[in-house]
Amino acid sequence: MTDLWLISVPLDKTSLTSVEKLKRTIAKTNLASCCKFSIPDLKVGILDSLLSMSDDLSRLDTLTESVVKKTCQCMREVMEQSTDKVLENALANGEDKD
Repeated sequence: MTDLWLISVPLDKTSLTSVEKLKRTIAKTNLASCCKFSIPDLKVGILDSLLSMSDDLSRLDTLTESVVKKTCQCMREVMEQSTDKVLENALANGEDKD
């Protein structure tokens, strides 16, 4: 089983010097290799935006459900005489959503 280490350092002059020293030390032992890879800058606020949208979606889902139920209730009251028409109009994708 191979051990892998991931070492992260900021890109300033002191850190780059430390990385070079680490590379020289690793090269002497021939037991490991050192590779540099860059991590792209992440946009600030993306996670905050997603969490905010998730909260909004949850509220809108609850609001939509209450509006649909209220609409079905009003349809029942207005169309007392034709219950089958109320049931037919209350279907969404062939399913009763009330």
